[in-house]
Amino acid sequence: MSEETLIKTINTLLLFSSAFLFYGLLYYVTDEHRIIYKNEIASKLEIEQEPEEEKITPIYNESLNGYYELKNAYLGLDIRYQTIEYYYLGRYFVTAYSHEETGSVMTASGAICHYSDSNFEPTTAAIDRRYHRFGDYIAVDFGDYRKVYVCEDTGSAVLGLHIDCYVLDLESVYAWGTGYYSTYSVEFVEHQATGNERMERYKRLYER
Repeated sequence: MSEETLIKTINTLLLFSSAFLFYGLLYYVTDEHRIIYKNEIASKLEIEQEPEEEKITPIYNESLNGYYELKNAYLGLDIRYQTIEYYYLGRYFVTAYSHEETGSVMTASGAICHYSDSNFEPTTAAIDRRYHRFGDYIAVDFGDYRKVYVCEDTGSAVLGLHIDCYVLDLESVYAWGTGYYSTYSVEFVEHQATGNERMERYKRLYER
């Protein structure tokens, strides 16, 4: 190889080496700059971005929800109830009669004689209309219990402070006997439950 050719070859190698070194250095600097720039942007975004609020998932308790629905429904009801108020009249002569004795189930007021075993459900009674009106309620205190009657009948033998109580048959009439008992006028009073009363009733029914 001639000296001139050798010099050209060396110069060519040096030229390529310089170019390679230049482009390698340029890529390194550019890439490093890009990394730094990306880090700066990321840091800036982290500072400026507000943290997301923690999402709270509501817990649905079906049994508890049903409890409140029942409670609200009950407390919203229009609850009415009756009480019985008694007013002392005196001691009356008390007897018994039956339709088997009179021969008719119709009373003087036009109602049909009726009997109830319940102490609070009125049974037909005959009275002296000078002392009571048809439709009045009276109660007889027999000692062990107090029975309510409704004045629906009368008769020629029922005079003054005398109550003739209806029973189902003659056998009951004979077993009845007679006597003087404390007697009361009766008034059924209707009440509308207040909020506090509804709450107390609810507690007694459902929170025992």
